[in-house]
Amino acid sequence: MNTIIIESKLSLEDYRKVNLQLIYKRWSVIFMTVLGFIMLFFTILILIILPDTTITIACIAVVGMIYILLYPVLTYFSSKSNYASQKRIGEAVTYTFDDETIRSKGESFESTFTWDKVYRISQTKQFLLLWESKVTAHIVPLKYCSAEQLNAIRTIASKYKNIKQK
Repeated sequence: MNTIIIESKLSLEDYRKVNLQLIYKRWSVIFMTVLGFIMLFFTILILIILPDTTITIACIAVVGMIYILLYPVLTYFSSKSNYASQKRIGEAVTYTFDDETIRSKGESFESTFTWDKVYRISQTKQFLLLWESKVTAHIVPLKYCSAEQLNAIRTIASKYKNIKQK
């Protein structure tokens, strides 16, 4: 039996980063941000070409800035609020992976679930995400994992056809 043990701790900065990465995977967020940049670009272009334009053009620039800044600002503050109110997020967690189960043990909790209950495994440049559902994931910063551990986890997960891997 192959057992992998990873000890990690999710900082507020890590939590913010992963939330921003996840929010910008949504096509609607990307669309609104691109739309904001387009509005801002054309507003600046119009103001350069026609400097005597009305305040309406400036309002379009403000709306464009809102589109650009809305998601990062909301994510920044909601991440801070969630991290502060849900103390378990910032606890040191030991993950134990074996061929049948994933066990997570924090300072105030312990959880075990079987691999067949894993919805998806995804990885960003900085995080390994073990999804229990479409909206709930365990976040493991990659700075606590070796390449061998990641490969071993992916090998175990590949035995289960129900797990989506990205």
